[in-house]
Amino acid sequence: RIITPLIAIMASLIATIIAVLSFRRISNPRFKDMANTDYLTNLHNRNAFEIDFENLSTHKHNTGIIITDLNDLKKINDTYGHRTGDEYIKKVAKILEKHVQKNTVYRFGGDEFIILIHHDAKQQIKAVVTTDEKLSISIGFAVYDPKIDHDLKDTFKRADAKMYTNKKLNKEKNKFED
Repeated sequence: RIITPLIAIMASLIATIIAVLSFRRISNPRFKDMANTDYLTNLHNRNAFEIDFENLSTHKHNTGIIITDLNDLKKINDTYGHRTGDEYIKKVAKILEKHVQKNTVYRFGGDEFIILIHHDAKQQIKAVVTTDEKLSISIGFAVYDPKIDHDLKDTFKRADAKMYTNKKLNKEKNKFED
């Protein structure tokens, strides 16, 4: 008779503690949507990109993809430290956000960003590529073309290939391929 109520009280107490801790974590803005948000930049992350990219596969008309990669981030990290490198990444994220809508910019990996453009792709790509901001980034871009792209994955591959070509040109001669 005495043990059963004590077990019920202990179980209730444990459940309450778990509920309070869980609610604190869920309601804390810092933990908001961590599965789809990059902690450093507050942009969407690679997981969010994969989901959105898959959903776009049926609405590929006039979809543009910009892939950017920071130049010489390793040098910045080695010379000035990772905090400075992180600040550089955050600065680039803010500049990219300024030129396109936030919900289309993703931090894909360490120093790589992807922008999915859903309308006026050529005009928005031009706005990002011709920005007056002084950045050392390599950019590749492509707009879905039904004549050469079977699907958006092909468009992505073309943008990625251009980005790597431009990265190589930047290292060799500081050139840029349109």
